[in-house]
Amino acid sequence: MKVWTFKSLIYWERLILLSIVPTYLILFKVAASTMYAADEITPVWPPTGLAVAAYLVYKRRAILPLLGGVLLGHFLVSRASPLQLVFSIAVNVGVPWLIVPFKKHILPKEVMFQNSIDSLKKLLLFGAVICLLSALIGVTYLTVEDPSRVPDFFPALFLWFLGNWFGILICSPAFITLFLSFRRHLKLGLDLSIPINKEMFLWVLCNILSFVVLHYYSQRVGLHAVVMGFIPLALLTWSAMRFQPSFTSFAMMVTALIFWSILGRGAAGILANSSYMEYSIILLLMGTVFFLPLLIALRTEQNLQLRNKLQIQAHRDALTGLLNRRGFEEAIMQQFTTVRKKPSSGMIFLNVDRLKVINDACGHLAGDRLLQQISILLQNEFNEETIIGRFGGDTFTAYIVETTSDDIKSQAEHIRQRIQDIVFSWEGQQFNVSASFGVLYIDSPRSLSFLLAKGDMACHMSKDQGGNIVTYLESEDQSLVKRRKSWSWIAQIEKSIKEQNFVLFAQPICSLQGEEEPLHYEVLLRILEDTGSLLEPGDFLNVAERRHLMTEIDTWVVKRTISLLEKYPYLVDKKCIFTINLSGQSINSTSFQDKLISILSNCTLSGSCICFEITESAAIKNLKMARRFIYKMKTFNCLFALDDFGKGFSSFNYIKNLPVDYIKIDGAFVNDVTCSALDRAMVRAVTDISGVFNLKTIAEHIENEETRNEIKSFGVDFGQGTFLGSPVPLIEILKRD
Repeated sequence: MKVWTFKSLIYWERLILLSIVPTYLILFKVAASTMYAADEITPVWPPTGLAVAAYLVYKRRAILPLLGGVLLGHFLVSRASPLQLVFSIAVNVGVPWLIVPFKKHILPKEVMFQNSIDSLKKLLLFGAVICLLSALIGVTYLTVEDPSRVPDFFPALFLWFLGNWFGILICSPAFITLFLSFRRHLKLGLDLSIPINKEMFLWVLCNILSFVVLHYYSQRVGLHAVVMGFIPLALLTWSAMRFQPSFTSFAMMVTALIFWSILGRGAAGILANSSYMEYSIILLLMGTVFFLPLLIALRTEQNLQLRNKLQIQAHRDALTGLLNRRGFEEAIMQQFTTVRKKPSSGMIFLNVDRLKVINDACGHLAGDRLLQQISILLQNEFNEETIIGRFGGDTFTAYIVETTSDDIKSQAEHIRQRIQDIVFSWEGQQFNVSASFGVLYIDSPRSLSFLLAKGDMACHMSKDQGGNIVTYLESEDQSLVKRRKSWSWIAQIEKSIKEQNFVLFAQPICSLQGEEEPLHYEVLLRILEDTGSLLEPGDFLNVAERRHLMTEIDTWVVKRTISLLEKYPYLVDKKCIFTINLSGQSINSTSFQDKLISILSNCTLSGSCICFEITESAAIKNLKMARRFIYKMKTFNCLFALDDFGKGFSSFNYIKNLPVDYIKIDGAFVNDVTCSALDRAMVRAVTDISGVFNLKTIAEHIENEETRNEIKSFGVDFGQGTFLGSPVPLIEILKRD
């Protein structure tokens, strides 16, 4: 790539402007060869097309070159009197200048085919106005000079108009594209050579051969121009379908000029003294012949641009411009298939930490800006051979070709440090930025799905350890084995939802004060594996939470519990209460709330037998949403219990804001209540404050008699734990009672 200085750019621009003079002279000569001998009117006037193109691109800098072309044309090709010369300058230099004010409409971005059909339409429309004005001036001058031409005023006006307009049609698109292409190549320092492929070379040979055949048969056989017109039409249609519009427009101009040179010499049924009418008919016919291929070329290019745009949208991330997951996977698969000798390579996965904090505090526009900033950093850090992608959300991935284990580790650590150095500012707020990394070194063939899953696991392992670290996984890493087991549960969970392989258990919640209280049970969930064993919630709920499957699970639990209670209503009739756990995802989901309302509306049970249990941490994430949810469910007389109470620093404050019925004291305080004065004080405080608000208390994790007695002495209402009763299948409890 060449680097052009400002002075060299000015030099080349001036050289191109100077080349307009001989080009204008050549077009002048071609036009003069087809001149209508009787009135000195040419059926085609290509110089108008050159003038319009020059003015659109170079504006007033094109005046002197065009003036030089007109003067040389009248000096070397067609002599003119001083008065005729003045009229010629006015018509050929002055009138085309009127196109300049319309440049922003014709070339909005200085790209001829940016909006191809619209640009051509406006070029021909505004050009028609110029051609009409030029024809009025020219024919008026000829009529004033020779009054005997008055009867032919309007036919001559029409022929003059068509000649200029046809000149714009065949020449302006080609010259505009040529001028803008030169300018772009010079500014970017690109090579000025034109790539010619085999098909293009074959097209040129066929075109030359067609001209030889046309010239020979028009002279010997006398083929009419109408018949001859189908040969260039076929060739130009070929060009329009296969080549760029820039090539087609240039080919159309050259073909038209040669074609009209043949006609202008009296060949193919066209004589030099033919009538205005015959010239006009042939001109209209040939205008159609040469307009259709250009229209096809522009439409083809427009479709190609649309297809490319859709292709980019399908493979590129709209926010960062990086490859999306689909594009990334296809790029790597192509790398796997095209590279014969597979060099050692590696993959880096990174997940931006705490992006949600920025989104919540400043809005998603701020989060998007940070993601764009990180994408630019990654593109600057990696070389051109590295495949970089964004998998949506806050995850980026890079595939590095030809690397070593130590190199990829150090590169990941370097990028981690670069991201950590970012201090993101937005509207006066500043945020520290970090990312969790997962790194893979690939020294043996592996499937792409395996690599992506492995890298994703490594990235999540970094995040689970607090983030801002790099986790490097060997193929037999024990942590990876555990992680795979965790991720295999996703398929098991989805299968259980689909095939209803969940099993409901229930654990009794017993009264500690000996009063006549309704029976209580907490509904618990298990997964029945294919082996027949039961999977505990602690094994799979974290994975389900991470994969946003909890609303589906909670919906199933509610439906199944109510269905069983309707089928076995004995305990319901005894005012027994069944507690169902709801996740934070569910209470913050409006769609889940709608489903729950529909379920409760259509069941035959009273809502007073259902108690929904929500954790304190889930409630405080969106306190307003939690309050709204509780109030909605209480319209069905449902009860609520606040679980894990006491974990947060502001636990007591939430009692005032959440209209719950039960407080479940966190098991961490109950476990050591017999030996920890602090835990005893905490349990006593929760019990006393709950009494002030007329709330019942439930102590979890009562595992022995000593703990039960201690908890009972504090006035706690209910207890739950293996000492009081272990979980058993819900169906057994309902059938037994």
